[in-house]
Amino acid sequence: MNNHANAITSLSVDSFLDEEVEGFHEPLILSLKNGNLMDTLRTSLRAEATVTYQTSPVARIVRRDWNIVSAKLFVSALDHDYAKKIRADVSDMTWQMQDVLDVARTLPIPDLDTSWMRPRELRLHIVHPLAAQWLRAFTLLDQAYAILINAELDERITPEMRWQIIAPAQMAYMGFKATAMRLPLKSTAELLEEAGI
Repeated sequence: MNNHANAITSLSVDSFLDEEVEGFHEPLILSLKNGNLMDTLRTSLRAEATVTYQTSPVARIVRRDWNIVSAKLFVSALDHDYAKKIRADVSDMTWQMQDVLDVARTLPIPDLDTSWMRPRELRLHIVHPLAAQWLRAFTLLDQAYAILINAELDERITPEMRWQIIAPAQMAYMGFKATAMRLPLKSTAELLEEAGI
């Protein structure tokens, strides 16, 4: 059963705005938080990428975290020994996100209809190769979220099932973020081990 229209209608608070959004298929362009942090870094690598995410949850995380985590990652990775820890966590995170995407692709969904989803576009500054790897990992996560959100709307999975599938990737991201920012939290391996994953 396809509930895309019902889900959108049930959230309606302004029918005029709904009509504008439904008729507009261009990506919503978002600005990142903490943009000033990137300007203060003196790096040998500085690239710009424009990325488009299909899903709001992934775009929200990147919008909130990209600049601050990238800046802290750059500074933390100046310590070559510590950079190995970041590299290990970003590798674990990428593996977890690929695994979540692989699981999502096995769900019995005949056709993935993302036409109702409004993509979000972000312009990012990449200041370290590990940040580029993080970006690639989140592309995988976005693809998985798109499948899972649509599966939930089509009532093929429950919200609880979606959470169970996505949780390892979210925990891996929290571990990577903590390591990159040198936060006193557990590493990806410790979080996954505690969860029995």
